[in-house]
Amino acid sequence: PENRRQLLAACFIPMLWSGRFYLSFVWMAIFMADLIPSDPFTTQEAFGINSVALLVSVCLLFPIAGMLSDWFGRRYIMTIGGIMFGLGAPFLVMGIGQGYE
Repeated sequence: PENRRQLLAACFIPMLWSGRFYLSFVWMAIFMADLIPSDPFTTQEAFGINSVALLVSVCLLFPIAGMLSDWFGRRYIMTIGGIMFGLGAPFLVMGIGQGYE
């Protein structure tokens, strides 16, 4: 059909955001608490750290991203965000994987 591209975008963009959310705020807390033996964080502390990060990112950064999207266009801002996430995430996971020393 003629709307196939829009339909796929409407399906995949929320799915990508949900996957990134799960990896960042659910799996990372488990990773911090259970999979890093030298890390002193309990699961409760790890989820507390991720809750603060979620509060800061949603309450402070989403409005700024919305304003930038209004000024420069949503596609440009989403592309920059996706590239930054793709390039930065492996280094952040490696840094967290080093543990607390």
